[in-house]
Amino acid sequence: MLETESSNSSIANIEFHVRSYRSALKSTLEVTINSLTNSHLKMHSILHPHGSQPKIIDVSAFCYSLSRLPSAVDKTLKIIIGQDPEIFTQAGYTTIERWPKVNAQSRRRVTRFNSDKKILAYFAASISDIDDLTNTLIAYQTEWNKFHDLLHQHYSSYLNFKKDLRSNLFLQKLNISPSDWPIIVQALGHNWKLRLKRIFNNPQNLKIQLLASSWINYTKTTQKWWKNIASTVSPDF
Repeated sequence: MLETESSNSSIANIEFHVRSYRSALKSTLEVTINSLTNSHLKMHSILHPHGSQPKIIDVSAFCYSLSRLPSAVDKTLKIIIGQDPEIFTQAGYTTIERWPKVNAQSRRRVTRFNSDKKILAYFAASISDIDDLTNTLIAYQTEWNKFHDLLHQHYSSYLNFKKDLRSNLFLQKLNISPSDWPIIVQALGHNWKLRLKRIFNNPQNLKIQLLASSWINYTKTTQKWWKNIASTVSPDF
């Protein structure tokens, strides 16, 4: 009985979270990632098990999000999402196709970055793309800010942290295991030292905005994609 109640509660929390961020994004207004974090953490996701623990960096969630986002997200203030260049143009981003492309380690979704405006633009083809990106950004910001706070609890300056970094004395202070540290470094990429400095210096307060308010456009795109597959694949497949 208790197990069933717990299961029902988990499902309810997941449904509430999905409704919350989808409803917020449908407004086409800017939404802060911070405003979506509470319901995300209440789900107790198996992909983000330590999200609610302020003194424990959730290494798996942080590295997962780092691998699926371009490093330009570190310097981003706002993420905008649209289906095609026309939607971005209608929203006032008329030069979107001239913005440089940026890539993530484990994701090849079309993404462009405007370094002057500090805006990251995502081309999303489906609702699931939006779901994936939203929750990845929540995990990224949660763990980035947790890392930032822990660093400032133990170090008065980045130089002090840098000294400990050479001898691995920081691991115990930050409650990071020696086996997890190389995983974090790999996820941060070849500019990992620069990114650590960014973590120390800058907490994240990302905003996200969906440029097309209706899910119908995304549903139509998915249907078009599926019809194309159905017309080219043998019925015996």
